[in-house]
Amino acid sequence: MLPDGIARRREPGVCWRIPGPGGPMIAPKRYGALAGAGPYRRFASDSSLESGLSRRSRIWPVIGLAVALLLSGCGASLGRGVLRNDLGRGTRRDITMFVREILYRYGYAIQEVRETSNTIYYETAWARREPFDDEAARGAEECRSRIIVEARKGGAEMYSVRLRAENTALVFQYPGEWRPMPATEMFREHVREISNAIRMEIDAGVRVR
Repeated sequence: MLPDGIARRREPGVCWRIPGPGGPMIAPKRYGALAGAGPYRRFASDSSLESGLSRRSRIWPVIGLAVALLLSGCGASLGRGVLRNDLGRGTRRDITMFVREILYRYGYAIQEVRETSNTIYYETAWARREPFDDEAARGAEECRSRIIVEARKGGAEMYSVRLRAENTALVFQYPGEWRPMPATEMFREHVREISNAIRMEIDAGVRVR
């Protein structure tokens, strides 16, 4: 606690030496400077303050880089690099007839198929590709993506269909390691194009044949 009668005066970076029972004590910077007579004696010079500020200006960029790398390592748990689109509702016949065909048209080969009386599940293999321009601008050297289409039966023999797109990249900070790649606008457009192509063929609300 500071003695009564001592006025506070904001003077960032200035510390004071305070006599104490075990020797001199240091008044923390957060108290600011103190005005008035008493045992509080200034010991930080202007040059030492400038030196401290200079050191902090060099440290902050390093801290920022460390935080960015930490966040990139948390990408999978945060769902980064994953897009989800609702494709509407369709019949089992249309889903099984058109989904494989359209995914293949866009360069995705079906790797896994699971079908039950109430669900349909398609998962493609990872398709390696050149990064889009805005992915390359973020440091991607090579990208790979895959598509998962899931359909669940509702009423009247119709299935609700959803698409999930996953995207990873090789970046120079992690040689040889595929990292979740946050969806850029160009990747979003790529996924929108695939989604719209499937939707136009299977969605009972928009399909015209």
